[in-house]
Amino acid sequence: MVSFSTIESRKRVASHLGKEIQRTLIGTQVAVQPVASVYLRIVPQAIAVQPSQPFTFEIRVEPNGQTLFGVQAFLGFNPNSLQVVTVVMGTSSPLGILLANRFDNSVGTLDIAAGTLGSGTNGQCGLAVVTMSGGASGVTTPVVFSSASPRASAVSVEGDHTQ
Repeated sequence: MVSFSTIESRKRVASHLGKEIQRTLIGTQVAVQPVASVYLRIVPQAIAVQPSQPFTFEIRVEPNGQTLFGVQAFLGFNPNSLQVVTVVMGTSSPLGILLANRFDNSVGTLDIAAGTLGSGTNGQCGLAVVTMSGGASGVTTPVVFSSASPRASAVSVEGDHTQ
């Protein structure tokens, strides 16, 4: 939130033919209040699995008190190591309008987006539960949120789009 107030002040600018020229300056004070961050998380953060063993994780949204109206989560993974089996919308999510739910195991992408036309939510919620399989023995394979356009994970908070 940014709030403004004005302060009038006078300042000598120059003189012309011995007469002082004055100009009224309008100063501006800016008070900036920090805005809480919205977090997209993968829960659990790490999981150990046997090769080809299915496993699940949840994509969680933590708005930290801000009113959330929509989320788009774009994830990337190594398609040579992991494969998406299913993506199920979070059952506790107040973001009940599914806008996108697709994955492409050939390139290692997962896209999910949801929103609401209602009053939004300011509490934590589960966006989706993802089941994957694969993995190689002794190898760490990351699943990460994309932040590069055009697949930038983002949220809509109080009418604003934030990445």
